[in-house]
Amino acid sequence: MLDLHRLQLIEAGWEDIETSYRLAPYNAPLNRVEERQKVFEAQRNGQSYNPQFVYTPPPKYPAQSIREFMAKLEPQESWVEKLYYEKARNALLAIQCVQDHVPSVITGMSCLAYGLPGWDLLTEARRILAQVHPTDTPDQPKTLSAEDAIAWMQSVLDQSSIQEWRAIVFEPMSAKMSVNRLDKEVKIRKGVTFSPSDLHRLVVHEIGVHVLRYENGAQQPIRLFQSGFTKYLSTEEGLAVYGEAQAGLLETPTLRKYAGRVIAAHLALNHPFSHVFETLATDLGPEVAFGITVRAKRGFTDTTQPGAHTKDIVYLQGYLAVKAHLEQQPDDYPLLFAGKFGLRHIPLVRSLVEQGTVTFPPILPDRITAVQV
Repeated sequence: MLDLHRLQLIEAGWEDIETSYRLAPYNAPLNRVEERQKVFEAQRNGQSYNPQFVYTPPPKYPAQSIREFMAKLEPQESWVEKLYYEKARNALLAIQCVQDHVPSVITGMSCLAYGLPGWDLLTEARRILAQVHPTDTPDQPKTLSAEDAIAWMQSVLDQSSIQEWRAIVFEPMSAKMSVNRLDKEVKIRKGVTFSPSDLHRLVVHEIGVHVLRYENGAQQPIRLFQSGFTKYLSTEEGLAVYGEAQAGLLETPTLRKYAGRVIAAHLALNHPFSHVFETLATDLGPEVAFGITVRAKRGFTDTTQPGAHTKDIVYLQGYLAVKAHLEQQPDDYPLLFAGKFGLRHIPLVRSLVEQGTVTFPPILPDRITAVQV
């Protein structure tokens, strides 16, 4: 049985720590545009160039508070405290990555948190790039600005009765769009453009999964359902990609991009930026290859150094795992929206539902996809 009083103290303590700092703004290169131009210019001249990235100096982080929090936990006594211990440990490593930008630390942290691209995953990624080719149908023109996208996303949030969330333009950031649960923000990178189909897909992905799992998790009595279990991200992103596929929005270029991210993580472990970029550019074109490689070298200053931030393997890895699971256990689909946990946690979550501790999610993705913009 959970000691609810102790659990509340632990949850409040971690929430105070987690909401006191941010990592992402200090892990996105300030000179992305300038270094991109150098990479493309070198490619046009038949040469190679490895970006030298600059980042905003980070503030003072609550590392000591995290250590003190960990010292109070009894991970051997409770599954909840074990998960909080792992979350705190990962937070310390992530802080060190942003403070030092050391390739070996970034690689070690990300491998611990997200894993390495295994042989089966690499094989599937290579198969997709080799056999799944872009269609002859021309892409929709990207006529929608970041500001247009904000209006679109905000309209979906408002019509879905998801309160207190807002869509904003933000920089610097590595992704075109991301969800920040701590600030309740859907962030869109300044200067990017979208086609209507891009935005339909991102509504399903970002709001229909990331925002929805957070909001449903916030209704549960255990806050881990809101903040996220450890090692939940593969299922989180996999469910988002699965949602794209179910809505008929997982287009060939997007699937190839997810496959490219796996290849990039694998290559970056032992190669510089230029090798990863040039390899991907052959299959995906320079623009997509550059974006993927920046993410694979996320946090690096000198990208000649070997090492990888392996987070981006979770999109294809998670999609394949979620798809395989739901083909065998389709009744688990609504349960997965009860909060931010992984496939590995389903037996635990199901038992908590049976005990009456956890409830089924009040909002499912069909409310999001039904919105007309």
